[in-house]
Amino acid sequence: MGKPLDEAMARYARGDDDAFAEVYDLAAPAIHGFLLHLCRNEAQAEDLTHDTFLKIHLARGLFRPGSEVLPWAYTIARNLFLDSTRRKRATVSLEAEREERGSDPGIPSPDAYADEVVDATRLAHRIERVLGRLPESQATAFRLLKQEGLSVAEAAAVLGATEAAVKLRAHRAYEALRAELGDTWAPQERTLRRIP
Repeated sequence: MGKPLDEAMARYARGDDDAFAEVYDLAAPAIHGFLLHLCRNEAQAEDLTHDTFLKIHLARGLFRPGSEVLPWAYTIARNLFLDSTRRKRATVSLEAEREERGSDPGIPSPDAYADEVVDATRLAHRIERVLGRLPESQATAFRLLKQEGLSVAEAAAVLGATEAAVKLRAHRAYEALRAELGDTWAPQERTLRRIP
């Protein structure tokens, strides 16, 4: 996805207004998915996605052709999420809001057995609760690497941190998940231990 997206954004940055539709079509699903993981609320993720593209539009002159769009867009989206979270904390804690909504962080495959669906949903909720208690920088590093599939370098660009710091944050999140989930976490341990 990166190459056509990067080329479309370069055209848009140079003043080709028609390229914005292509930028949106190529990047919106990834940005929306990232924001949905962060806020666990479809309506808020939609709003923040639109706000992200508004910021991209306003900052298009700052985009350097030849750069990758997604790390830049993830940074904008994350900053908007953090601003939104800070405003919300004045009235309602995020943890209480997550519990009220009863969000479903994962959709199992349609052919899964009922017990497997229940177990997978419970595990996903437990993982989200653990990530919700961690410092935001650790949870976001873990999500960027494991849920969004970014490389360590890309996650470092999004977080404004060094690659070593991103690895350390993601590792701490992994260790917290392993400590909290114990044997439940064991089957996934091998996959998650390999942070690129």
